[in-house]
Amino acid sequence: MLVRGLRLAIERGLEPVVRLFAYDGSDDFLERYVGSYDDRIIWELAGCDDEKVRELFTRLLERRLFKQVAELSLDDEVGDAIVKDRLSGFG
Repeated sequence: MLVRGLRLAIERGLEPVVRLFAYDGSDDFLERYVGSYDDRIIWELAGCDDEKVRELFTRLLERRLFKQVAELSLDDEVGDAIVKDRLSGFG
């Protein structure tokens, strides 16, 4: 969930993540990076304006983690088609 949320925040150009992970070679970047910590970025993203990012990080803070409800094999055509259909709405 953390990786998914960070990737989504980076793709959408959310300011707290871009400032932290977009290396520009400056001393300011180095100070921001060294002074940052996981808890701070999680709280910032849990309060951001992007609905999907906010939901992921709020769920992380509240320990409402995603659960595995099924496991389908991608080795056969039926399993592959089901997975592609189900996952097409995420992202």
